[in-house]
Amino acid sequence: MRFPKGEALADLAARVWRGLQNVVEATRERSGAVIIVAHDSVNRVLLMQLMGMPLRFYRAIAQDPCCINLIDEPGPAAQVRLINSTEHLRDL
Repeated sequence: MRFPKGEALADLAARVWRGLQNVVEATRERSGAVIIVAHDSVNRVLLMQLMGMPLRFYRAIAQDPCCINLIDEPGPAAQVRLINSTEHLRDL
């Protein structure tokens, strides 16, 4: 799949994974949470890679505007704890 006037989904996934590895490396010595803010496509391919899902299921993961995804220990041993939570928007 290639987005109109954009990159192929596999290229996006590779770029996002490299970006995550850069963030993990840059924050390795810090304690506490790291927050990454990204667009829905970036979130989808990252979640899919962390859960071992093929990219052909791209649309299977919902990513609403302003949603929260929670991942423990990003990388090969990652645990995805929460996907597409919008509870924080309920009273808006």
